[in-house]
Parts: sequence; structure tokens; C-alpha cells
Amino acid sequence: MSVWAVYGPKGTGKSSFALTFPGKKYVFDLEFGAARAWGFEDADKTVWKPNTQKIKTMLTYKKGQLLQGMCERWQRFTEIYAEILTTSDHPVIVLDTHKEAWDWDAKAHLQELQEAQLEQARSKYAKDMPDEEIAQKINIRKSLIQIEYGIPNTRMNNLIDLARIHDKTLVLVNHERDDYVTVIRDGQPQSVASGKKTLDGYSKTLDRADWVLKTSAIDPVDGKGVVLCAVVEKSPVGLDLIGVSLRVPRMDYEALKLVVEAHGRKMI
Repeated sequence: MSVWAVYGPKGTGKSSFALTFPGKKYVFDLEFGAARAWGFEDADKTVWKPNTQKIKTMLTYKKGQLLQGMCERWQRFTEIYAEILTTSDHPVIVLDTHKEAWDWDAKAHLQELQEAQLEQARSKYAKDMPDEEIAQKINIRKSLIQIEYGIPNTRMNNLIDLARIHDKTLVLVNHERDDYVTVIRDGQPQSVASGKKTLDGYSKTLDRADWVLKTSAIDPVDGKGVVLCAVVEKSPVGLDLIGVSLRVPRMDYEALKLVVEAHGRKMI
């Protein structure tokens, strides 16, 4: 069993590819978009969606606000994930999207730090003063600093490693974003767009995945519409598979398996 990272622009078949893996799949539909995937109705799967609190959070969230419910949401997700890992009913687990899971992880830790900050400050204010007012008075922390990502990073690494330990196939679906590089201008380092695209989400995803596939929409030579394709960017069974392109209508797991076997290898 392997860890797969599938990324690319919206609407290029990422979720659809994830649903082509053989065996029963447990899909964490964290962005409420899995039902739009081709083959969603036919796939052998169980789908979990966040409760309505997620929707309320999306509609009311303000940057820098006092976070609520993030720890509970992350705990609920990890409880279900652990349950799936320890059963044999679902050999394939899909996180759609992995970035959303990463966001939950980081915000849960930020809430933990905010609560610790509030607890330390409460003795200085009236017992009936609302937490929101205390948060304003003490300038509650609004984001994690770089050194504080250690705990969220470890949690996410453990999530990936546990799939391997329990012999599950883990498919991490992600969007893409602009890639940035640091350059020196006027003696000062600046971050500028490189003109390339990279995975949008947990920064170590590409390193920790066994397989990496990048999806895209291309204009065919004959000019008859747009064709979706997936290109292998990382392979655990041979460097000669890097650059292999799968195109609709055979942009699926079985098509890749045939290519691997044609190279004298076996899927892992």
C-alpha cells in the first residue's frame, strides 16, 4: 500500500482519479466537493462530511478572531480516521482535500494556544468578563509563528505514517498554487512568483508521498476540445515512469497499472 499525492487545478479530475482505486474507499469529503467527481455514484465507497458547524464557521470566520470548535473538529476527524485505520473494511482512504485537513490541524493548535493565553490572563479581569473581551484586551494571538508549526507538522506526519503502518492506501487530493522563490533585490530578500505551480497545502506532502500525480487540462493537437491528463511526477517503482501521461478516458488507476506492468514492474 502507498501514499499518493494528486494535485492540479480545479476541474481536472483529481477526485475522479482517487475514486478509481480498487477496493472499498473511505472518502473524507472535507470541502463538500467529492460528489462532483466522475464515477461518484458507482464507486465502492463510504463518504464522511463535516457537520453544519463547518458551514457556520465558513460563513462567519474573520481573520484573527478567537477560534472556537477547531479542536473539537480536529478531534472528531482523527477519531474517525483512527477507526478506519484499524478496520479492514476500507483499504483505501481519500482526503479530499488534504489541504483542508492540514488547515484543521493548524487551526486546532492555534486554538490550543489561544486558550492557554486566555487561561493565563483570566485572573487579571472580572470573572464574568466574556472571553471575547479578554481576547481584545490582551491582543490574542492571531496566527502561528514558524516555530509553532512543529506540533501540527508532527500530527500530519503521523497521519500519513499510520496509513502505511496499517497497510492502507492513502490518497491525498490537493489543488495547486503559484510557486514562490526568494530573490535578493536592493540587498533585501524578496519572495516572487517563479512562474511555476506547486501543491497547495501541507508543505511536506510531496516529500512524504510515494506517488505524485499532477493533473491538468491540455489543448489537443486536433483542437477538438480540452483533454484532461495526469502526469507522474514521482514513482516508487522506477524513475523511468516519471513523465508518463494518462489521458481521458483512461486517466485512472488501472491505466497506470498497465503502464507500470509494461515496464516490468508491479504497483505498490
